Amino acid sequence: MPLIDEYVEINITRQTAVATVASFDNAMIAAEFLKASITPSFDERVRPYSDLAEMLTAGFLITDPAYLAAKAFFSQNPNPGIFYIGRKLTGVDGSETWEVALTAMKEENNEWYIFSIDSKVLADLEDAADWSESNKRLMIISDDDPNIVDSIGDIAEYINTQNYDRSTVMYHPDADGGVDDPYIHYAWAGLMLTYEPGEANWLHKTLSAVSTYKLTTAQRATIEGKKGNYYSEIAGLNKTLGDGTVGSGEYIDIIRFTDWLEAHIQTLVYTFIGQLPKVPFTDPGIQGIKAIVDNALQDGVDVGGLAPPDNDGNPSYKTIVPLSADVSVIDKANRILNDIKFTAIYAGAINRVDINGTISV
Repeated sequence: MPLIDEYVEINITRQTAVATVASFDNAMIAAEFLKASITPSFDERVRPYSDLAEMLTAGFLITDPAYLAAKAFFSQNPNPGIFYIGRKLTGVDGSETWEVALTAMKEENNEWYIFSIDSKVLADLEDAADWSESNKRLMIISDDDPNIVDSIGDIAEYINTQNYDRSTVMYHPDADGGVDDPYIHYAWAGLMLTYEPGEANWLHKTLSAVSTYKLTTAQRATIEGKKGNYYSEIAGLNKTLGDGTVGSGEYIDIIRFTDWLEAHIQTLVYTFIGQLPKVPFTDPGIQGIKAIVDNALQDGVDVGGLAPPDNDGNPSYKTIVPLSADVSVIDKANRILNDIKFTAIYAGAINRVDINGTISV
């Protein structure tokens, strides 16, 4: 034993393990596969791919919906760099429902947040939207259904009337699932997932390798009335238009940021109580948890999802916790800290500008 150990003994414990934060930066296409997969090496439910060459090596064809979706995704510059493909099993010996398949994908691999399915059948899209709403995933759909722009009985109308927060529709006249489909929803996701949750508005974005199309004023109004989105030329620029909303009318960036903030607070608080020998049920212990929540909310400000301090320097958020003396004996006995509350203000975004001016001689 070194002599110095007799005088100074030191042991360092590394507290570097933290709870895993759910990913809000990845996209997946849920595609139908025969139970005997197109590639023996793809036995898992969800597999990530880093480029198109890797997919070709794995056995995908350039006409496969999954390949075309990934092509649109990777065509954006920048893009997240990873694209996930999930398997819905089908075949002569029986097929899964979309609900069963998506649940199995989520249980095996929880790294994806945005997704779509390779079906254009209205009933399938409705089932997937139902699943997304109850599983806190964001479903992005593109469709060429003429009812979206001219009538009723389409997926945009469905998620709008259901007031869904986690499904959004992008209309495109070529979005038929064929080889000429631009898979605009994956181009959109590929671009937007490079931003931190809350950092960017999904409206007014230019997409690579996607053509625009003309719509009449009435058609645009119909899409926007269903809270749908479209891609058109405006002032000589190709832009995502509509309002950048989900079916309920809430903005996509608000939904993604709120889901992220919820997971972020949950993860940081659990890491705090899980790393210490214990968090005492005292005022200092409670204040320690309050500090963690405040830190998470400040992270929300830093990424641009929550508003910055006001002109007097007051933060846009406030966390309220109880005093230890005010907590019930029953809650203390059960070691449950209730009544932690916070308020915060979204940073929001400007979609439209109304200017009035007067010029005189």
